[in-house]
Amino acid sequence: MNNEEPTRSGERNGCTRESTTEWDLYHMLTEDKPVMNCELVERSGWNRDVVEACLSRLEDACLIADMGESVRVLSLL
Repeated sequence: MNNEEPTRSGERNGCTRESTTEWDLYHMLTEDKPVMNCELVERSGWNRDVVEACLSRLEDACLIADMGESVRVLSLL
């Protein structure tokens, strides 16, 4: 497992930005309530474009639902 801290753009040395950013962002979501996109930008420290691109890929993978300015985890059951 790579324990390097991501840069402000969400990149880690030796890993693709997409896979590490998506995984990190996914773990910032809670199952019980939607999370605002701006909160994810603040908590992650990444720029809004990186967060929005990551959220788009997570939605394409059917892991989250985009609700405009917030997102929520989809149930895996």
